[in-house]
Amino acid sequence: MAREKPEQSGVSSAALSSSPPRTSGKAMRGKKRKKARKRKRKADAGDVQVDSTENRCSKKSDQKLGLTFKSQDSRSSEGCSNAQGGGNLKEREGGEEAPRGSGHPGNNQVQKHGGATKKISSRIDYPYAVDFCDHFETPFIAYQHLVPVLNYFAQSLNKSPKKLRIYDPYYCAGSVVSHLNKLGFKHVINNLRDFYADIREQNIPEYDILVSNPPYSDDHKEKCLEFCRNSGKPWCLLLPNYIANKQYYKTITTGTGGGPQGNYSKIGSADRLEDNVAGVFYLSPSLKYEYQHPEEKGHDTSPFFSFWYVCFPRKQLVSKFLANPGVQLQVRNNSCTVSRTIDDLRSQNLVPTQKRMNNKRRKKLKAKKMQMEGWSATGL
Repeated sequence: MAREKPEQSGVSSAALSSSPPRTSGKAMRGKKRKKARKRKRKADAGDVQVDSTENRCSKKSDQKLGLTFKSQDSRSSEGCSNAQGGGNLKEREGGEEAPRGSGHPGNNQVQKHGGATKKISSRIDYPYAVDFCDHFETPFIAYQHLVPVLNYFAQSLNKSPKKLRIYDPYYCAGSVVSHLNKLGFKHVINNLRDFYADIREQNIPEYDILVSNPPYSDDHKEKCLEFCRNSGKPWCLLLPNYIANKQYYKTITTGTGGGPQGNYSKIGSADRLEDNVAGVFYLSPSLKYEYQHPEEKGHDTSPFFSFWYVCFPRKQLVSKFLANPGVQLQVRNNSCTVSRTIDDLRSQNLVPTQKRMNNKRRKKLKAKKMQMEGWSATGL
């Protein structure tokens, strides 16, 4: 017996049937799934799917990225814009303004998605070859320990700390600017530039004192030390303790070996190079400094002990600095130790007493030690 057709009362036969629709409904679901997959691909790629008719974000993409749109501005042709234009970059914790030389972005960058902001960690496009292991940021406490030195030198120039021109020629992620700003030093020069090209082109900015944690790979340390000696200006370099035992350090700081003797004409003819070498001293922390990579990678602890190598252009400045009771109190409160010579460092067990082996020899000994412990050199 044939089934009677339902009355045409505005209800479709598909709605009365227990089976799902197999015609237009199936095609509609396919289109929806296709759109959903497209939105998901864009969301996974860091983009945000925007409905062009209503100019709003997809709900799923919103939940995935945790974004809240504050305006209905249409997106640019690129889909998003990085807040790295000329001028200062406002991001930092607490929303304070972090000055950046030449407007270059640092570790934390602000990326905009149609009016919403999201703090991201991005790689910087350096205009020169870089080594991953060289890009570890100096901790804030290291600059805290250097405050007595910087304050004293600013006083010797009859300047306030905020007017002291501090130059760091090596750019990592720009944290040196914010760290020193917090400590009261507002004139910090740290731009994303090729330091060695600036030396060749005589494009070094005017500064009062150089403060830097130079790259440790290749010959960057030697180049930096040689520049510091030739500049005739004071410098503070954060270097590993084994550098004090290196022959090139002794050669550069003593002027032996036939190299450039340095430009000390600004200091006065009465100050000889030998007198200025006496202006080098060392500021060591009680605990090892730990460094952090901008990409939050690397070892949890530093494989070496490091401290500040400090040089004043006149040895009289060092004597007065170390004899100042206020300075001594600050140094002690910071749990730091001041050493006048390398022999003092050795007597205080702050530098290795034996010559450091080369990389090939160290790897060989490490492999032998692993084998003795029952492990192969590959760790299998």
